[in-house]
Amino acid sequence: MAAGHAERAVRLSPTDAAALELRGTIHLYGFLQQLASDPTQGAQLLRSARQDLETAVQHDPTRASAYSTLSYLYYQTEDVPAALLAARKAYEQDAYLAVAPDILARLFVGSYDLEQFTQAQRWCLEGNRRFPQDYRFAECRLVLMTTDVAPANIPEAWQLLARLDSTTPLPRRLAEHHRGQMFVGAVLARAGLKDSARHVLVAARGGRDVDPQQELLSLEAFGRTLLGEPDQAIDLLKRYVAANPTHTFQRGGDIFWWWRELRKNPRFSQLERAKP
Repeated sequence: MAAGHAERAVRLSPTDAAALELRGTIHLYGFLQQLASDPTQGAQLLRSARQDLETAVQHDPTRASAYSTLSYLYYQTEDVPAALLAARKAYEQDAYLAVAPDILARLFVGSYDLEQFTQAQRWCLEGNRRFPQDYRFAECRLVLMTTDVAPANIPEAWQLLARLDSTTPLPRRLAEHHRGQMFVGAVLARAGLKDSARHVLVAARGGRDVDPQQELLSLEAFGRTLLGEPDQAIDLLKRYVAANPTHTFQRGGDIFWWWRELRKNPRFSQLERAKP
């Protein structure tokens, strides 16, 4: 029904930014919910959503909500620079948008992905200041400790994990605890506390009931690279790729820079996935 209303609105006024945003958002929702009957139709939904949302902001460059949705869409296509730029525009146009916490979280993630750590810290601290009860801004402070922009403060890392446990919505709490614990292990590794890091990384493992996408495997692999254990990292990434066959280690994939040192290992070539 909503799709029909959106189609009629666009037919009546093809340059109306609100109508284009609505139709684009509906098509993106259809793609994310896998409402299309086959992959070709799903790809068409994503292309249509992108075209509508991009046209919407061309006609109304102040439309913060469209920029926010467009930012999320770009992440689906692994275009991190475009996602980051759209999120910045959304925040510049309306810092008090209802989805402002999502925008700030996306700005942090995009900046971290692109190794813009000073900017990542800026957005993380801004989110923490404005939305202190949002668990994502405890996690981002923990994640920053895996970079040179923040010290590997072990007591604070454990405090942030405890804050994650108390602020994460209940349905996500167990999964987020395991994620956070993996990052604590990575922080311990960065601090040179190797035995403690190994113990925490092992304790943070979770089965498919906790982690159906097997993301924890890649987080532990990152921790193992910080420990100087490339073979263990590659073994973990092999299992991760088996569970996520569409993953790419090319630029545009998840946290490209995590694996920079690992690429020097001849075994890493087995994991490479060339983008079409």
